[in-house]
Amino acid sequence: MKNPDIKRRVLFVALVPALIICIALSSYLLIQRLNEADTGLQRRGLSLVRQLAPAAEYGAFSANVPELQRLATAVLREADVTAVVFYDREGRPFVQVGTGQSLGRPEQFLGGEQRLAEHGHLLLFHARIQRQAALFEDTFQSREPVPLATEPLGSVTVAMSRAGVIAAKQEAFLVTILISMVALVAGILLSRRLGRDVTQPIVNLQQMVGRIHRGDLAARVDHHPGQALHDLEAGFNEMAEALQEGRDRLEQRISTATRELREKKEEAESTSLAKSRFLAAASHDLRQPLHALSLFVDELGPCVENSPQQHLRAKIVSAVHALNEQLNALLDISRLDLGNIRVETQPVALGALMQRVLAIHAPDACIKGLRLRCVPTRLWGQTDPVLLERMLGNFVANAVRYTERGGIVVGVRRRAGRLRLEVWDSGPGLNEEQIPMIFQEFYQVDNPERDARKGLGLGLSIVARLAQMLGHFIDVRSQPGRGSLFALELPCAPALPAGTHAAPRVTMVSALPSFDLAANVLVVDRDEQARDELCQLLTGWGCRTVGLEYVTDYEQGVQAMARTCVDALIFESHQYPDVTLLASRSVLPDALIMLVEPGAVPFSSSMDHRVSCAWLSRPLRPARLRALLQHLLQLRS
Repeated sequence: MKNPDIKRRVLFVALVPALIICIALSSYLLIQRLNEADTGLQRRGLSLVRQLAPAAEYGAFSANVPELQRLATAVLREADVTAVVFYDREGRPFVQVGTGQSLGRPEQFLGGEQRLAEHGHLLLFHARIQRQAALFEDTFQSREPVPLATEPLGSVTVAMSRAGVIAAKQEAFLVTILISMVALVAGILLSRRLGRDVTQPIVNLQQMVGRIHRGDLAARVDHHPGQALHDLEAGFNEMAEALQEGRDRLEQRISTATRELREKKEEAESTSLAKSRFLAAASHDLRQPLHALSLFVDELGPCVENSPQQHLRAKIVSAVHALNEQLNALLDISRLDLGNIRVETQPVALGALMQRVLAIHAPDACIKGLRLRCVPTRLWGQTDPVLLERMLGNFVANAVRYTERGGIVVGVRRRAGRLRLEVWDSGPGLNEEQIPMIFQEFYQVDNPERDARKGLGLGLSIVARLAQMLGHFIDVRSQPGRGSLFALELPCAPALPAGTHAAPRVTMVSALPSFDLAANVLVVDRDEQARDELCQLLTGWGCRTVGLEYVTDYEQGVQAMARTCVDALIFESHQYPDVTLLASRSVLPDALIMLVEPGAVPFSSSMDHRVSCAWLSRPLRPARLRALLQHLLQLRS
């Protein structure tokens, strides 16, 4: 039930007291009027019977019936008198005037005057008729009072009807009800008229407050003719005007602040975009020198072997690798900031992807003496293969970097219709306070000196942003001193038929190769310096190499090898369309390695599934290239 409005409340407050007073006063007056009617009838009856008894003394003494009838007839003329009966000494009626019904015998009166109702409509009044003895004053007798001697002569009964009293009571009741109703209606009308002057302004104020609450600060209340709340109405209007002026000023200030913030935001975005573009441009300038430096340092290995410069070369290799990782991380961040990463989800064979990642990081794990193991699986996930490989690679790279002894295990679990790609390590572990912070940019655990060999602290932040783009969930569990678990949750996908996926056929590498490759390799690169450096590096590993500028020169390269079989093809990613044309002619070797520019996407849904190739990002790390090439050749054999 809804609460009554103010009009009903005011009307209720005004009418209830008046109604209570009206009912109480009417009831009191009605009861008084009814009591007075009964009392008046009784008094008249007693008065008549008392006057009639002495007047009938002579008639009763002399048994003068006509005299008694005359007296009875005179009394019968009084209002409400219906009968008069005279009784003798023995109580026998001998004169009766009026109604014919019997009034009973005088023995029913116990003595004195009594009233008796018969049939609910009559009141009987009875009095004795007595003869008074004459009193003579004797001066010689005692002055003490002498009681009067009385002699009963009979009695008289007067019957009076209550019909008139009942009619008077009914009339009084009806008149009282009518007057009360008239007074109540008049009170209602007066209350409504007087209450309107109070309630209507309040209702108007209430409606105005509601409009202001809904945001209409232009709402005003009209002055009521009653002038009951004129000051309050004027105060509300002034308050509304003040609120409207304040809101206008606030909106103007907000508009100004918003415009300034928008300008600053655009300026900051422009600065960030310029920074990201600068990093992207700088990567192009740094890529080739760093790539060449990596190859030169690797070629320097046999020259300084077992010499004092071997220690210096190891430091150079470490510095080059650290610079390579930092450059890749900065480029990934710049790509994320620029929004240049395109997500293309497809079914991905997780087993091949894990083996490929482990093949890339196996040389670093072998150098530290760590066991790097992959749990075989045939599960497929719905994800972007490039971004997932990047995220898994960052997890494995962190595990290799911070684990000093023990090993690293990578595997997949099925849980509640989803897949968990997990990386377990036996590293130092993390405490609960560090876990939320490791995904922040430039945050590193136990690296206050900012050692460049430990990276920039961007790897996990890149993983977090990529996972958000893909809609994957990251789970981290760790115990200090016992190791850590990094997991990615992704949707399941149905397995594709054999030979229809683009995942590279790469197996796990557990140790660095220690023998010559002895393979025929074609190197396709439009950069002559980079091509020559890579050919020289491969030659140092025991390979027979031929450098080409374009993949379309493949036939010439085969002829340059004296028509021998080509074991491997290393080419730039932007020449992939020409590789697919050669694949349609079934002239390509099984071992294909694609060199990907920093920030480029090596795989997409538009790639030809007949071509299965591994890829490496520039600048190259010779150890990774050698390990990958070795196992591709082993797979071919």
